[in-house]
Amino acid sequence: METSASSEILEAIIATQSSPASVIETLTASLLKNAINADDDNNVTITTRRLLAQVRQRQPQLLENAVESCAQEDESLKDALEQLIISLSTVRLHTYCYRIVLIRTLV
Repeated sequence: METSASSEILEAIIATQSSPASVIETLTASLLKNAINADDDNNVTITTRRLLAQVRQRQPQLLENAVESCAQEDESLKDALEQLIISLSTVRLHTYCYRIVLIRTLV
């Protein structure tokens, strides 16, 4: 997820209703692991969290399945996964507020 092109492709996969659930769930599990294990690379973290927030909005059950799968694979990640999921609400609110400010600026 180092390039905007790759994040755009991932966004399209998440947004497309015809994407197989297994693909979204696997992608989500990878994003969860990436978010938890992210170094201090803020751009990667923001992109990963934004994509996870989109999955949460469009496919909440698949996000839940991916969280459960990751937690079963590694019990030590359970608390970090819970905190991550809670924090996704903040990402969504921040994005919404940013759009409002941008719209007001353009008007």
